[in-house]
Amino acid sequence: MESQKSQDFGDETMLPEERNKQHLKTSQHLTNAINLYPNSAGVYFNRGRAYHLSGKVDLAIQDYNTALNLQPDLTKAYNNRGLLYGEKGEFERAIRDCDMAIKLNPDDPAAYNIRGTAYASKDETERAIEDYSKAIELKPDAEVYNSRGNAFLQNDETDRAINDFNAAINLKQDYQIAYYNRGLAYSKKGEHDLASQDFTKVTQLTTDSPEAYHNRGMAHSIKGQYDLAIEDFTKAIDFEPEFVEAYCNRGLAYYSKAIVKVMST
Repeated sequence: MESQKSQDFGDETMLPEERNKQHLKTSQHLTNAINLYPNSAGVYFNRGRAYHLSGKVDLAIQDYNTALNLQPDLTKAYNNRGLLYGEKGEFERAIRDCDMAIKLNPDDPAAYNIRGTAYASKDETERAIEDYSKAIELKPDAEVYNSRGNAFLQNDETDRAINDFNAAINLKQDYQIAYYNRGLAYSKKGEHDLASQDFTKVTQLTTDSPEAYHNRGMAHSIKGQYDLAIEDFTKAIDFEPEFVEAYCNRGLAYYSKAIVKVMST
């Protein structure tokens, strides 16, 4: 039995706790399969993926290691192990795994995307942009456009960042992270009305986004709309009671409102 085909790892509509239970159950079934087929790289890969999805990072890496020992050209195992190394902050190891995946399959967009994220995490934004661009060339993807947009934003290339966030949203209409990031880019450009619109969209797509309320509050403050700013800072604090910056900015909004009132009398 030597199959690299991935297992069905559960309904994405499940709650996180339910998905974790299903991933763990899947890993238990795959352990039984390993007892029957101890030399199957594909089974180790699939159990590694189940561990990965249930948050058991070290066990996942162990299984990817075993899969690669059994089948050194298993590209997906390099990608997945590289992704986990990146999550652990071991960026050089992540890059080496992606290098190997690309050597085995130069047309694999996932490897370029994962390596790009590792470079971005090391603040090597030019190399990150190069990898994200290659991934997009091979397979346009909303998440990769968003990642490249963040890299452009980090490089102060705001217009190019906005173009990428636009592309991400065109591919994925409910992509709240791209709306949020585009809002940050508009704020950076001083286009506070557009920023407010994007932060508002985020609040419509999720019931829990204190940062979106806070940043919309900042846009209101800059425009002198202090009542609206205070309302948004208060909502941010309601969601995150230890949001220190929101308390500070709400205090400033109260102060600015009082100054305007005094000056107008």
